[in-house]
Amino acid sequence: MFTYDENRLKQELATLPPRLRLAFATAAATRQLPCYTRFAPPRLLQAQLDPEALLTALWKKIRAGELAPESWQATLDKLMTVLEKDTRDWRPFDFLAEDALVTVAYAIRCLLDPDPQEAAWAARVVYEAADQAAIRLRGEVPSTSAAEAQILAHPFVQRTLALLDEDLASLKRRNVEDVFLRACANPAFTDEEFAGFDAFVPAKR
Repeated sequence: MFTYDENRLKQELATLPPRLRLAFATAAATRQLPCYTRFAPPRLLQAQLDPEALLTALWKKIRAGELAPESWQATLDKLMTVLEKDTRDWRPFDFLAEDALVTVAYAIRCLLDPDPQEAAWAARVVYEAADQAAIRLRGEVPSTSAAEAQILAHPFVQRTLALLDEDLASLKRRNVEDVFLRACANPAFTDEEFAGFDAFVPAKR
């Protein structure tokens, strides 16, 4: 079973050059992109952000090996301004759209800051998004070690952790294209799972 160990992940990311850490974070954000498309509430849509275009631009820089920050700080500032506004969920799974934007922010921060912690934080966001999705479907926050183990074993969480592990292994082999293709082919959730989120009705307490 896969587990999330941020300290170990950060240590392993530290052995990679900045370009590959950027690829790791950008892959994580790419998998979350459908969550934004599916669940972005009005306050995010009104900001006229285009996370898909941002990720496309980041992949272009990664493939070209050109990591000049250019005007990315201004892009990050705009993104953070939007994220700092009202965070109220409009629907049970709208938080996934915001988490998707947060991973884009961490990917941009990887471009601007060589600290491996930025890439590790991107991984934490996608792990916690999967964890929270599993918890919301379960209907209650786990309060025992057995319940926490059930959440860790949930397919959402195990799939997310497995993909992060595969990305890290590929990047250790300097295989960026493999990471890109995997990110595009494996969104955080399937269409069937998204349909389940759409149909979800929280239990009344």
